[in-house]
Amino acid sequence: MRINLMWGNGSPLSGYTNVDPHSYDKEGVINSDITDLNDIVGDSEATEILVADVIDYLPKEIVAKAIGHWVTKLRHKGRIVIGGHDIYEITKIVSQQGISAEEISSVIHGEQNNPWEFKASHTTATDLAKTLEEHGLKILKKRVSGFKMIVEAVRP
Repeated sequence: MRINLMWGNGSPLSGYTNVDPHSYDKEGVINSDITDLNDIVGDSEATEILVADVIDYLPKEIVAKAIGHWVTKLRHKGRIVIGGHDIYEITKIVSQQGISAEEISSVIHGEQNNPWEFKASHTTATDLAKTLEEHGLKILKKRVSGFKMIVEAVRP
């Protein structure tokens, strides 16, 4: 089973079980809590979990717990890909005045057009990779482009 976790405005992916806690009428999307996948997938059942631009919206104290839960859903050799905004890179770009004030607000705080579009926490690619390693995963890729980050890991 391949799972795509979304946060209100993502597009469902073909071939994936798409889960979004803020999608009430999107075809092909299960409306469910993304931090508790027990009703969707069993332990060690998922071959892949995609988590693009979701962790920034979760409170910091929930992020590590959610990642730990997602890892339990991965089968051996299963991979997880987590993306978001790297706060270290954001601050570098801000200090170099390489971003407008409007864009800074959107990147740090979210679009805020809906109640769920408020960002609750930030991390770095390095800290995200460390969290995945603490859960026993092997890091395959850690990329930062601009202020976007993606960390890919596999369960040995």
